[in-house]
Amino acid sequence: MDGRKQIEITIGEEDIRMLKEAGYLLCFAGRDKNYDYRIIGGAWEHYFQNNRLEVGEICRIFFCQNIREGEVYFSNSSADIGLGQQTTIERSGSFSRSVDMRKKDRIKMLNNYGSLYPGIKREVIFKERVEQVPVFLAPYASVKGEYEIVPVCKFKLWLAQCVKSGQVMDREMRNTIGAGKSREIELDLTKSEECAIRYEKGIWRKI
Repeated sequence: MDGRKQIEITIGEEDIRMLKEAGYLLCFAGRDKNYDYRIIGGAWEHYFQNNRLEVGEICRIFFCQNIREGEVYFSNSSADIGLGQQTTIERSGSFSRSVDMRKKDRIKMLNNYGSLYPGIKREVIFKERVEQVPVFLAPYASVKGEYEIVPVCKFKLWLAQCVKSGQVMDREMRNTIGAGKSREIELDLTKSEECAIRYEKGIWRKI
């Protein structure tokens, strides 16, 4: 079930000292039903031993004409949208006003423009700062016609160096977090509103 989710994050005292000294960032990513994690939603430098991350509902749709793996995405156009709504990308590249549709578990885009990479954003609150962050970016270009995105409440948190918010993951990054090699944890909040996790001695666990 979509909606606002709350994640309590604690980090061991010795661990946070080592992470800060080594320049590790706390990273967050989301996904949709059909495609795995592809874009870094948040990469935060300012985290502490005790942190709260609130993940809100889908709030915007956007598209990129071109993407380069390893680089921060560039949005050509965006618009407000919610789950269970559809919008049209006109030939001019602008979005029409979003309207409700019958299926409430997805977002539909009618593409009259041409080749593009659609994506969606969620609202998140971290350290009392409200942000709209990307949680999905299509891995392949969409051509004219319909395109559906089915968001899920699955998220990954991990620690990494030399990354940025909005960075499109390259193959090495995807393989690393997919193989559990980079101090990561995956959370499925489909049926719950909150969870608590702890990072200690180099290992994530739910508490």
